[in-house]
Amino acid sequence: MDNVLDHSRIEAESVAIDRQPVALVDLIAGLIDLHKANANAKGLTLGYRIDGPVPSTLLTDPYRLRQVLTNLISNALKFTHASSVTIGVSAETVQGAEAGPGRRHRVRFRVTDTGIGIPPEQLDRIFIPFTQAAASITRRYGGSGLGLSISQKLAAMLGGRVSVESIPGAGSTFTLEIVAEQAVPDAQT
Repeated sequence: MDNVLDHSRIEAESVAIDRQPVALVDLIAGLIDLHKANANAKGLTLGYRIDGPVPSTLLTDPYRLRQVLTNLISNALKFTHASSVTIGVSAETVQGAEAGPGRRHRVRFRVTDTGIGIPPEQLDRIFIPFTQAAASITRRYGGSGLGLSISQKLAAMLGGRVSVESIPGAGSTFTLEIVAEQAVPDAQT
């Protein structure tokens, strides 16, 4: 029901982005804590890694960022029956005209699973509202088919997008990429 309401709000353009300082490592650690019980119940390892220097704090909407990442992590856990789900975070400084007045970063959150994967011919469908990769997936795993559509739209509102790479039977990597200004000067970037 929440997904249907969010979908309606986004379509009506009544969702506002509220940029606030977000501590990246704290955000990811909180998401790990939130999903740890579900991962443990399935015997999965759930972890994260920071790939290279990332700004400690960004100006972005913490609620919407958490909403997109929660959907990606929940899906990864739902469709993974063995091994692991890993969240990788990386960043690069934005150069040129796209950089704007403050120090901006392109931040990538990669949610990688060892799950069932998605056939190549189904990859474009998964971002269409009320659609899943196949009817058999809906019957077996449930869901409304709105989560990825909502995530894609929220990502655009955060200055980015969601993309996917997948190998049937071997797993998927969903990447959320956003562009955000650094909130506090960092010694490490």
